[in-house]
Amino acid sequence: MGGLRRHIPPGSKATNQFINTPVQASAGVVFREAVVRLYRHFRGTSTKLILPVHDAVVIECDADKVREIGETAHQIMAGAVRRYYPKLKPRVDINNHDPSCWNKDGQSHSLDRFLSDPQYKLA
Repeated sequence: MGGLRRHIPPGSKATNQFINTPVQASAGVVFREAVVRLYRHFRGTSTKLILPVHDAVVIECDADKVREIGETAHQIMAGAVRRYYPKLKPRVDINNHDPSCWNKDGQSHSLDRFLSDPQYKLA
């Protein structure tokens, strides 16, 4: 999708690479678009993009603006997906109920529960 090309040598892994490369490269192009849009939108404000991780972005903002910034980020990220795939209705998960925790579900106690009970399911 983004004009990226990858040389895939023949061999046992070639089939998987032929399947995965277009999907992963397309996802990378869409995610880059989302991060650039977020950066441009929040540039010059107190809101900062802290860390992009795989398919997520950690954003720092004023505590009283968490919900507002979350909704804006949701619209921006969904818009980036729709630029390339206009018929999709993308799902964007925002953790605005426990901002002290960086995971999308806001389960800041997950690590403690896992360490105390290795059978604990994080889902």
